[in-house]
Amino acid sequence: MREIKSKLAKFSPFFQSAVVVLIASLFVMSVVYAATTIGSDITTAGLLTVTGRATTTSATTTNYLMVGDGFTVPNGFDYDADLAVSDDVLVGGTVTTTAALWVGTGVANSLNVAGGDLYVQDDVEIDGDLVVSGSNFDLASATATTTPGIFSRDETTGTSTVSVGDITTGEVKKQVGCLELAGFDGAYYNCFINGLTASGTPALTCQAGRCN
Repeated sequence: MREIKSKLAKFSPFFQSAVVVLIASLFVMSVVYAATTIGSDITTAGLLTVTGRATTTSATTTNYLMVGDGFTVPNGFDYDADLAVSDDVLVGGTVTTTAALWVGTGVANSLNVAGGDLYVQDDVEIDGDLVVSGSNFDLASATATTTPGIFSRDETTGTSTVSVGDITTGEVKKQVGCLELAGFDGAYYNCFINGLTASGTPALTCQAGRCN
């Protein structure tokens, strides 16, 4: 540093100061480029871009956080105060939402996307049990060449079962199983087991009307 100052002595004081500041700045920038430790908050009015890897114990944003690029925004979905990820997301714990979970980019026809709704654009495969409680299970199709249905089948030696109703357990009242069919005449018909015949076989009763 003394050699630099001795060489700069031949120039004007202003030029000497400018060169010293420039050299010091280059030195600081080289150190910062190698490794930077920030012990307090970072505040920016524009964009903060990290090209490498960022690690943090907590991150908070009052707007939205986007990871990646090339997003396709589903209809009815916005990025206001949301997290957007353009590639795979791996969650090691439980995923919880108080609004809705949206899979795909289609249009929801019967959901208000609130209160814990689930929208899936395409097929769903469930390898375990599917339990629907507290409401209806509605299967519909708008495709004329497709016959909607509920299929119970197993390619093993076991049986395929569709169970309707429930038997009394303890003090819980039994629930009679009822099969409801729509007729060609535009009316509904229902069938259920109404006791036993004189020979002891189940008595199947079918009548007009919907299941109660």
